Amino acid sequence: STIYPREEVFIQSLGEDTDEASFWGGIDFNKFKKENKLEYHPENSFLFRQAAILEEIFDAPSVVLTSLKDTLTAKQLRKGNQTYDMKTKIIIGLSNKNPTELVSEGGSSVQALMERFPLHLKVEWPSYNEGDYVDLLYKVNPLMDRKTISEIAKLYCFINKKLGEKISPRTAVHGA
Repeated sequence: STIYPREEVFIQSLGEDTDEASFWGGIDFNKFKKENKLEYHPENSFLFRQAAILEEIFDAPSVVLTSLKDTLTAKQLRKGNQTYDMKTKIIIGLSNKNPTELVSEGGSSVQALMERFPLHLKVEWPSYNEGDYVDLLYKVNPLMDRKTISEIAKLYCFINKKLGEKISPRTAVHGA
């Protein structure tokens, strides 16, 4: 069982091309046409749902992150004359980026946004050995030949050793 039914969970992937219009549910073109006012459709955004998952949250441009910070603080979207109360009870922000690096790159604005997320959890494997990759690849694709999975896992371990960096589980899945 889940805390919220699927229809109450909003999932959005963010990136450098995310703009405020797409983040806040799109532009209300009727309002713009009739009244020459730029407003959004927040009912098409996470604000209308009980729970939100924001994938790669810190890949969004600073203008979007600043707007998000304001909205989280006020618990409502405030854009010019438009306001919309946030119905969201829980927001999970996912990122592959290290929080320390984010703050040093983005400064106090990023720090302030991160403070709106009081719980931080770093998820990583305790080891990156052949068995870890075999288990992962088999779980993701149980129909794949075990010998092929083993060969791919050996290759990942070889690359890890050669490069001195770890092939992440996400990359490992997409590379197989």
